Amino acid sequence: MNIQDIQLISNVTNPKAEIQKKIPGKHSFEDAMLKAINNVSSLQGNADEKIKSFLKGDPIDLHNIMISLESANINFRLITEIRNKALTAYEELMKMPL
Repeated sequence: MNIQDIQLISNVTNPKAEIQKKIPGKHSFEDAMLKAINNVSSLQGNADEKIKSFLKGDPIDLHNIMISLESANINFRLITEIRNKALTAYEELMKMPL
């Protein structure tokens, strides 16, 4: 048995690796959700920093703080709704008879 035979066997036992090789540049739902969650986290952190600076007495406009807070809130609600829709779709698939 040579190395090429072993590679063929590993492709048969791991078909996901072959699929990922065929679709370069495609991103998974997991990657998109992780990126969105990280974005929401950074928006919330940015809003928190603006609030702390405002409370310290730094010259920050209150409307900028409110815009940052609402932006983080809207993005968080969007992520929550996407998660809820994905969960609902999964539950509907699980209800389907085989």
